[in-house]
Amino acid sequence: MTRNLIRREIRAGFERSAPILPPGIWVVRLRAPFEGLPCPSAASGALRHAVRAEVDSVLRRAARFDR
Repeated sequence: MTRNLIRREIRAGFERSAPILPPGIWVVRLRAPFEGLPCPSAASGALRHAVRAEVDSVLRRAARFDR
């Protein structure tokens, strides 16, 4: 369930960031676990918010790096 939440947030992040990202094939790799969050379940709002913030941050950095 956690993996699916992360996957959905990555897809949504790409949709939100499409205007600033150069075209291409993008691969996202999770390098560190989301540990230490007060998440009662894999679908909790805290986890969703943390994943969304991380994905958006990574995609903004990727857009700046490519230019």
